[in-house]
Amino acid sequence: MLSSSLCITMPSEPSGGCQMKKGERRTVVTHLRLNPSEMTRIKQAAGSRKVASFLRQAALDVRAGGPHLHDDLVGIRAELRAIGNNLNQIAKRVNQGGDADGIATVTADIGSISKVLNRALARVG
Repeated sequence: MLSSSLCITMPSEPSGGCQMKKGERRTVVTHLRLNPSEMTRIKQAAGSRKVASFLRQAALDVRAGGPHLHDDLVGIRAELRAIGNNLNQIAKRVNQGGDADGIATVTADIGSISKVLNRALARVG
């Protein structure tokens, strides 16, 4: 489980790393095996940052997806399917000479799903 002191930085922040509490030290060492192509890609993505700092932040950065991103996207897909069904029912009713009751609800649903999608996309980067 991650510590509640986990910090999240924005990509625009120059240091790209978390500020540790005074007196706190990083004492755990881990190793990672990469092939030359992977290392090149990581160095390019890190830019001017140290690779260790870049990888630490990437691993800890919940905006990079986090554990619930898949569930969020599955939920968005289900909501879009329901909205599409509602639109089809409204279109059928209008084409049969009926009114467009329900269009306001569908419009509100689209706005709601747009917000959820934007939040999910912001987590991906």
